[in-house]
Amino acid sequence: MNLQSAFAAITFLLIGFIGFIAALSDQNYVDGDFLASAPPKMSPKPDEHTLEVLESFHAKMDKDRDGKVTPDELHNWLRYLQTKYIRDGMASRWKDLQLENGKLLWITYVNNRFRGWTHTEDTELELEGEDSLKEKAFNYKLALDRDRRRWKMADEDGDDKLDKNEYMLFAYPEVSAKMRHIIVDENMENLDMDGDDKLSLEEFLADYDKKELEHDYDETPTWLVGDKEHFLKRMDLDGSGFVEKHEMASWLTPDMDGMADTEVTFVFKKVDDDQDGYITVEEFMNHYDILMHTQVTNHGDAIKVHDEL
Repeated sequence: MNLQSAFAAITFLLIGFIGFIAALSDQNYVDGDFLASAPPKMSPKPDEHTLEVLESFHAKMDKDRDGKVTPDELHNWLRYLQTKYIRDGMASRWKDLQLENGKLLWITYVNNRFRGWTHTEDTELELEGEDSLKEKAFNYKLALDRDRRRWKMADEDGDDKLDKNEYMLFAYPEVSAKMRHIIVDENMENLDMDGDDKLSLEEFLADYDKKELEHDYDETPTWLVGDKEHFLKRMDLDGSGFVEKHEMASWLTPDMDGMADTEVTFVFKKVDDDQDGYITVEEFMNHYDILMHTQVTNHGDAIKVHDEL
């Protein structure tokens, strides 16, 4: 598989992951109410450990320590959980980097990212070895140019070095509104074969072997039908036959704030018994069965890792 195909494969994995996150946020309710096939009812008497963890979550949300959680406090908690995987990954990656005075240098990043290549000031790549790999060198040059563009955008103070916060923008551009568009730009470049800045169905399917697509099947394979329907019904929002950047953005960079707001509305409708705009610890504990199936507890998983939150 060449580098372009590898980029495309990563893109499809990213699409699948984001689709999973979006589906997870919607799976239990529609228009603010549980689906008929939503999760089974849990015991009305949770174990003592679960109650203790839920109480600790309420305390962590309640930043002003007034004993009540506001919609904004719940929203901030949800956003915290949404980005926890990024923070965990960031902590692991940052401690393994070779830093100079607490910052990562561009040349250090390049030497580690593109092992086996030499780097010159004009950002040209030169293969150490045989000349027969020019196509590979060209693909790596494209990858280097993309990284350089992302680096400059993340480098907020313009010193060509990245501190920990800037490196997070570089490594996880989805966390920042100003960086999210670069995910769209990079994926469009990876998949847009004719350079018209939009994605056709043929380009979307281009990572498959041509023999697979042109084979005279007795019956169209399920995988091909599924991918075509996904493109036409979920990606091509205006039915033009192409996916443009604003459409690509809707499934590559979902509105995490909007997802959190939807969850806040749902939780307050179900848990705020007196509808006074606050959730007390008593209301929080009394609706354990609902909270265990929402993002407030990461659908129950946060109970297991509460010490890490």
